[in-house]
Amino acid sequence: MFLKEIICSQMASFDLELWTHQFLIFLAAIIFMLKIFKLKNIKKSPSNEFLYTKQILCKQKSSPIFSNFYQYNKFYRFPKQFIITNSIAIFLINHASYKLYKNSQTFIATCVKFVNIGLLFLSGEKNLKPDLNLINLIENLSKIFHQIIITSIIIAYLVSLGQIFLEIRAYKSRVLRAYGGIHEKVLGPNQLANSKIISASIHFSGYKIAYCLWGYTNLLDNSVYSRKMEKIDPGFISYASFVHMEVYMSHPIKLAFCQIVGINSKKGKVLKFRNKWFLFYSLIKNPQLKNYRKKCNMKNSNIQRNFLVFTQKADYEPGISNMKLQFN
Repeated sequence: MFLKEIICSQMASFDLELWTHQFLIFLAAIIFMLKIFKLKNIKKSPSNEFLYTKQILCKQKSSPIFSNFYQYNKFYRFPKQFIITNSIAIFLINHASYKLYKNSQTFIATCVKFVNIGLLFLSGEKNLKPDLNLINLIENLSKIFHQIIITSIIIAYLVSLGQIFLEIRAYKSRVLRAYGGIHEKVLGPNQLANSKIISASIHFSGYKIAYCLWGYTNLLDNSVYSRKMEKIDPGFISYASFVHMEVYMSHPIKLAFCQIVGINSKKGKVLKFRNKWFLFYSLIKNPQLKNYRKKCNMKNSNIQRNFLVFTQKADYEPGISNMKLQFN
């Protein structure tokens, strides 16, 4: 019986229209994000990294008007966490705006009541006759105040959506530049410890939603502090760490190279290619090894030449195979 009363009370307080409205807004936000990013198939295709690497040297054709608003890249894919986080941010902005609009009229009516009580208190009369001019003035002021609130909500809503779009555009451009080793307006990977990057990137979604709810300030890519004080801002640190982790984990050129190396790994050609790559990387990182390697190669070539001469003599002179070899 007690459980039945709880269920009935919950059903009575359930606003079907509100939740239907919020669900449709959330669904529209997801569809909007998927349409923008061309993610009908969110799962990456195996050849996407190859296609991205191939088109780097090709000049992309894009409309000059559209490129001023958004830089389209056919083979770039946004991370799922970034898409879901921004979808939730849009949903929360819609929900907050709808709640403010719905409760604005109640708030104004409450303010009018307090004004009337204040007038009664100031007049000092218990039976105050209604003044039509004063009542009309209060009603007109309440209507004007209500229009101001609605206008403020609409402006804040549009500004918040614009901030989300600007952050998406800035995130994409910064990740693409970071693929080439250019870090602009974001703390470089050398300025943050690896442990800090890993731990701070995990909190990116939480700071994004929290900043969205706190006064519509959802721009994490621009810190509210100065350039010297950016490391104090935890939201900006989480954003920069998230960018670095995305570059580390989804660099298309690195992934394409690893896939090429991993194809038919049982063959000796791939093993030989991998060894040459390790040798090339070691010589780049250690230039002092080049001279030692050159001397070693010259010594090996002398050994091989002497060995060939010895084998040729062994064919014509019997007993020479029992001689003791000495190489310079």
